[in-house]
Amino acid sequence: MKNSLRISLLAFFAVFMIALSAGAEDDGNQRFYLKDGTTISGKVLSETEDVFIVQSSLGELAIEKANLRTRFVRLILKDTTVLLGKLLAENELYVVNTSV
Repeated sequence: MKNSLRISLLAFFAVFMIALSAGAEDDGNQRFYLKDGTTISGKVLSETEDVFIVQSSLGELAIEKANLRTRFVRLILKDTTVLLGKLLAENELYVVNTSV
């Protein structure tokens, strides 16, 4: 149990540091990666089960969740532990679903 908590805390710290070093947007914007290769950055105005409504530099956009690309990431912690997972969100921090 203690080891699991330690790994979780280390993962959080690693994600936090990666977000800082990667230049995550600090203005409340979130990045969306579409299956066609397009990247959209903007502030989420609302969300339904199927769609994000985003205010971007192009105006207000409806982004269908079915069009979002699944991104996987690999985190290497300071103790050399490697975590693999699905990127769920990217804004001030990265949110990653792992099997840990």
